[in-house]
Amino acid sequence: MLTMTTAGHVDHGKTTLVKALTGVDTDRLVEEKQRGLTVDLGFALMTLPSKRQIAFVDVPGHVRFLRNMLAGVSSVDACLFVVSASEGWKPQSEEHLRILDMLDLHHGLVALTKTSETDAELLELAHIDVLEHVKGTFLENASIIAVDALSGAGLDNLVAALELITSNTPASVNHNRPRLWVDRSFSIKGSGAVVTGTLTSGGISVGESLVVVSPRQLSPLPVRVRGLQSFYQSCDQIEPGHRVALNLTGVSHHQVRRGDAVVRLEQWHLTCVVDARLDILPDVDFDNIGQGSGTSQETTSHGMLKKDTHKNKDAHKHTNSGYVRGAYTVYIGSGEYTVKIRTLKKVRAPNSNAHAHTPNTHLTRNTHLIRMYLPNQLPLVAGDRFILRESGRSLTIGGGEILDVNPITPASQAQPSRSVEHVIAERKVVDVKFLEKLTGEIRTPNLGHWAVEPSYLQLTKENLKQSVIKAGEKGVNIAELSEFEKYVIETLDDITVEAGYALPVHTVSILQKHPFLEQVSSAPFTPPEPCGVHRSELNRLVHQGLLKESQNIFFATSAVDKAAQILAGLFHARNTSHTCVEPEHNTEPEHNTQLRAETSHASHTHTDTHAHAEPVNTHTEPIKLTVAQVRDALQTSRKYALAMLKILDDTGVTRRRGEHRIAGPRLPQPAAILTTPTRLPQAKL
Repeated sequence: MLTMTTAGHVDHGKTTLVKALTGVDTDRLVEEKQRGLTVDLGFALMTLPSKRQIAFVDVPGHVRFLRNMLAGVSSVDACLFVVSASEGWKPQSEEHLRILDMLDLHHGLVALTKTSETDAELLELAHIDVLEHVKGTFLENASIIAVDALSGAGLDNLVAALELITSNTPASVNHNRPRLWVDRSFSIKGSGAVVTGTLTSGGISVGESLVVVSPRQLSPLPVRVRGLQSFYQSCDQIEPGHRVALNLTGVSHHQVRRGDAVVRLEQWHLTCVVDARLDILPDVDFDNIGQGSGTSQETTSHGMLKKDTHKNKDAHKHTNSGYVRGAYTVYIGSGEYTVKIRTLKKVRAPNSNAHAHTPNTHLTRNTHLIRMYLPNQLPLVAGDRFILRESGRSLTIGGGEILDVNPITPASQAQPSRSVEHVIAERKVVDVKFLEKLTGEIRTPNLGHWAVEPSYLQLTKENLKQSVIKAGEKGVNIAELSEFEKYVIETLDDITVEAGYALPVHTVSILQKHPFLEQVSSAPFTPPEPCGVHRSELNRLVHQGLLKESQNIFFATSAVDKAAQILAGLFHARNTSHTCVEPEHNTEPEHNTQLRAETSHASHTHTDTHAHAEPVNTHTEPIKLTVAQVRDALQTSRKYALAMLKILDDTGVTRRRGEHRIAGPRLPQPAAILTTPTRLPQAKL
């Protein structure tokens, strides 16, 4: 589907022509019917003989309703520019053309209407007049079709020209990040809120969760798509480039208005400050505005500006801080927003920025870099187009392109550009997903999930190397580095990371020879207190895996492994004892008759030294050990036994059942498997 807007002066026959092509009267309001004048946007669908479809957006031509016209042309693919052959080129013809040109439209055709009211000579003069006015614009090489909507003369030629446009205009690109600028919001009984707009950048499906970004709401409104329609045809999914009606749940139609946007929140950057390139219309003396020279502007008959008048000397001056005085309105998407402007830099050659998509201008324009301050956050991306008008006198100042939706450079130093490389260079390190939000372009990360400016990456590597070398055996604490620096340090060939500290590869860690490590190793189950050892050193010993901490007691890792082996042997002996003794001849005390086998021997052919014991359900309950039994087996005190059991419980070697311990899933095989039943002495409780 191709979305095409009408454009042209009031009463030149735009609505009549659309009705002749589609059979639909786009004037839907009572006021429009009574006045015979288009006031708001109208919509109609045309199916060409080739079965291609055109969605017409019929806009008002009167200057008083220019705001409505601007709301309708932001997301279109092409233009049907209408000029009356009997009246010729008019002020709103000029302003509409300039607006469409500044919105960077590339495809369109011109319809010379009301030919029945003219003779051949006047028609030829009107044709020449149109050629002169569109020279240098996107319509310079467009077809000019003479047509009379009432009599039908020339309609076949117009349809043929529309066929050509639909075949030559590229389809809307699907970036899989949809955005719909709302141009209508209403309610249908039994369905609820319905919003309409032209879908761009991605498709939408029924059941999808989205948000409505509204300037009147403090935060985006979560909604769900209940239903989808395009010109009364229901569908489960729709692609970009279509006129769409969304039936939304979770919101009232009173909460959504023209200018709001429906998006996936995670895919868009919401911003209220943007850097942009502003192309000034030739009638506007923006240089004098910038210098505050005392000149001001009067309007021409078609709503543009005259230069070099000497009235209202305080109008349009810059403040010392660079802010432009006056009240301005920016039109983005389908909305209009009050905006404050600060000039950044004047660019004499509009095409000097290789990455900026400068529109096809038919007159030389001054180009300025500006920073705009919006009253509320909007889901914008670099490349979005806008129109700037002065609010007080309803004057069109110019239009342009948003370059940066998240400016980080102070306005006094900013030199914005649409170049992705420029965005990366300014930020040094950018997450590629965030970069896509800012620029709309997908980039492959050159480190981790970041796009990194090459010279900054090299500088970071060198700085980290120097820091590690300077730290020597003490190392650099990884916890003190940023996420990016942590990732970089892992990529350095001559740096190793041990227990949270970065060390030179050939450096033997001083921790491996720490005196306290030798002390706890010499008394594995009754380790001494860490007197005189700084807490940071203990943390490093723990992080490096040399010590295990439990209840402020520090065990050597080798002691924990040894305790696990001792308990494995104890469980194995208990299991063997209960397997060989008949229940009716069991003379053990009653409290020990509850001990049951949980684990059995692993296959003698198993060679994995790290294998764990396999449970055997030969009894109704697993074998249980008391703290006292563990204490006696480790030949230590209850204090140390409890601390050791806490470590073993946490690592899965044992499991706690009330006041007892049973074999855990990570209980190792005993170092030596007994071949004959052994009755262990009962521990005293």
